[in-house]
Order: sequence, then C-alpha cells, then structure tokens
Amino acid sequence: MNLNTHLFDETTVFPDAKNIILQNAEGDTVSVRLNQSDLKTKIAFYPLRIKEGTGLTYQINFSPNAQTSLRVGYGWLQDYNKNSYVFDKTMDDPQTGLSFERYKEEPNSSSKGIESTIILSALNLLKFISINSTLDVLFRMGVPDHSYSLENENRINFRLFRNISVDVKFNISYDETKKPWTVYDYTTFLRLSLFY
Repeated sequence: MNLNTHLFDETTVFPDAKNIILQNAEGDTVSVRLNQSDLKTKIAFYPLRIKEGTGLTYQINFSPNAQTSLRVGYGWLQDYNKNSYVFDKTMDDPQTGLSFERYKEEPNSSSKGIESTIILSALNLLKFISINSTLDVLFRMGVPDHSYSLENENRINFRLFRNISVDVKFNISYDETKKPWTVYDYTTFLRLSLFY
C-alpha cells in the first residue's frame, strides 16, 4: 500500500489581486470572491492518493548494494480530492466587465486493473551516492478506452558527511483520465539523519 498526502494547507498567493470563482466537482459555483490576494487551494490531508496492489514479485540481486525488483499483479488506485482546487481558465463577465479566474475542485476517482512495478536500487556507489528508481504502471480494466497511468520516481542521494546528505528527487507522471500530458517535477533538499 502506498499513501500520498500532505499535512498542511496549501495557499496560492497572487502578485496582483484576482477575482475568483470556485466550482465544486459537479460544476456548481461554490463561491465568488472579489479582489483576492491569495486562495487556499488545498486543505490538510487532501488530495489523498492511495495505491494498493497484490501480485508476484521477482527480485534480482546484482551485488549486496545493487538490486532490481519486478512486480506484476492486480492494483487499485483511489484519489480523494475534498476541497482541492486547480486553476481551470480565465473568464470575462460581460455584464460587469470583470475578469475572473475559475478554480475547479477535482473529482474523486477510483480505478483498478493490472499493475506492474519496476524498482531499481544501487546503494553506496563510490561510497557516497545512492540511487533509487521506481516505475509504477496501472492498466485500467472496466473502462472503455483502457487508459493507463504511469508514475516514475527517481531519487539520488549524495552523502556529504556522516549524517548529512543532499537528495535530488525527479518525478514523471502521466494519467490519461486526468491530464493528456506528462507532468515533470523535481525537488532538492538537505537531509539530516538522526542515526548514523
């Protein structure tokens, strides 16, 4: 099981005041706000993404520090998006002459199908680099278009000192049912380990 969420609210801050329209997942207008300098787009714990699966795993150990795993089986994917708003489009109101930015709540979704996972791991390369890469693919069943979702997480860890390191994380995701394009994001952070 894999659970993906966050602990704090997320707020979008605008450099200039904006007029905002909020719509729920059904398309009903929830709120109209004028001259806003910020907008809470996500609340704590949402969006919540849960991945579950069962299947067979085959693992190949190249050395004590390098291995790969392949898992094939049946998987479930649930997205819960309570009060999670994403920018949709800019609209003009001909009656008032005002321009509005519309934010829509993403709908909840659940899908199941054949899943495949490949995990590559190489630890202590050159005594200070570790690499982990995970590729998850879910081929949906029970939908007419047989769409798929793909998530690839890559993490490189550079050990600077005994318990201080730098992590570089690069993610690639694609889900035909949500967005017909590939999303890339990366993060770099300093890691302080309490254990040696």
